[in-house]
Amino acid sequence: MKLFQIFKDNNDVNAKFSINDSRDELKIVYSIFDEKNNVWDWVECENPLGIDEQSIKDILIENNDYVYRTIKGNGFVIRLYDEEIEKDRIYIRKDDREIYEAIRKNDGDLKGVTNMDVFLIAMMLGFEKKGRQGLKGTHSDARDGLVRDSSFNTDHWRVIKSFAVYEEGYMEVLLSNNKMFDVAEKYANVGIQELNKLYFENEFNFLKRMEKLLIKSFKDQNIAKDYESS
Repeated sequence: MKLFQIFKDNNDVNAKFSINDSRDELKIVYSIFDEKNNVWDWVECENPLGIDEQSIKDILIENNDYVYRTIKGNGFVIRLYDEEIEKDRIYIRKDDREIYEAIRKNDGDLKGVTNMDVFLIAMMLGFEKKGRQGLKGTHSDARDGLVRDSSFNTDHWRVIKSFAVYEEGYMEVLLSNNKMFDVAEKYANVGIQELNKLYFENEFNFLKRMEKLLIKSFKDQNIAKDYESS
């Protein structure tokens, strides 16, 4: 099944669609936030942004053969992609890129680090913020490519894989970049704002504060206890 994002008036909605072999029926299901249950659910309904449904269907049918494509409509934009294509890079939100650049170019403790380093720190802070609640109800709108997986080193993969297994609770998640990267991106989405705030409170004492924070989080999460009892 293919996915798309639709944008209108600074709002965006995620959705997925399928087309039968004869292409005479296109089924769209939208991802809607359920405030009562605090989760994102796939729901069959009219377009929540009030855009003419047939206009959307015409665009999706016409561009169905594309893996990735951004299409402008009448007063809206559709970003189309295929969930069956394995991701080859980590994505972030476009609006967060300036935070990554500001941290890397600042003269503080993280001056000169790579985008991947910033991403992993954001992941850790996102994990610390979410706690044992995990990513339930967390929605990802990361669509701006940051780092290709071909440039990941062993430590990068270890962190990403460990977060994915912890979050999903089964080893088979390691067979899919899409699932592993989805977990990583969601935690980084949560953590990048925390990193931005924490880092610029005192960028020349950041690493010591980060070390204390991670030790505290390790103890609060009872990770060592969980490991010993497993």
